[in-house]
Amino acid sequence: MLFKNRFLDGIERGEITIAFRNWRRPSVKEGGTLRTPAGILEIIKVERYSISKIKNIEIKNAGYESLEDLQKDLYSKIPGELYKIEFRLVGPDPRIKLRQETFDSDQNYEILRALLDSWDKRSKHGVWTIPLLKLIRKYPSMKAGDLSSKIGIEKEELKLLVRKLKNQGLTESLGTGYKLSPRGESFLKKIY
Repeated sequence: MLFKNRFLDGIERGEITIAFRNWRRPSVKEGGTLRTPAGILEIIKVERYSISKIKNIEIKNAGYESLEDLQKDLYSKIPGELYKIEFRLVGPDPRIKLRQETFDSDQNYEILRALLDSWDKRSKHGVWTIPLLKLIRKYPSMKAGDLSSKIGIEKEELKLLVRKLKNQGLTESLGTGYKLSPRGESFLKKIY
C-alpha cells in the first residue's frame, strides 16, 4: 500500500489514520506493519466498506476535504472492492537513519558488499548492483523508465531492484527518480 507524498505530513502528525483503497484483495493485514516514508505504520483494521457508509470524520482522517476528492482518487485507479484501512504511526522509518551512516568500518562495508554480490550472482540480469548505483549517481532524478533503458532492465523490475538498494539505505526516492544517499556515496567511494 503506497501513499502519495501529499499525505505523508498528515500521517507523521497523526492526523491521517485511515486510508481507503479499491483492491481485488487487500495488500496489508490486520496486526501487520507497513514501512512508509512517513514511518512505520501498524495496521489496526482492514475491512470491506461501502462508499455510502463513509462519514465526514473518516474523510477528514483519510486526508481529504470532501467525498468527491476521495472518490476521484479511488476511481482513477484499478477497479476492485472498497476497503477501509485503519492504522497508526508507531515509529520512524529505520532506512532514514541508515541512509546517513557511512562506512567507517571495513567490516560493515564487507558485509554489505557480500550481500550485493550475492544479489548479482542470483540475478537473471547478471551484475546489476554497482552499475545501477553508478547510474543513479550519474543521473539523479532521472525517471525510472529512462534509467531502465540505460541499464537494459524493464522499468517495473528496475523499480524492485532500486527498492532493494533503498532498503539497505543506499538510495532515496525523489519526486521523480532517485538519488544516492550519503551511505550510497560512501559505499561507492570505498570501491573506487
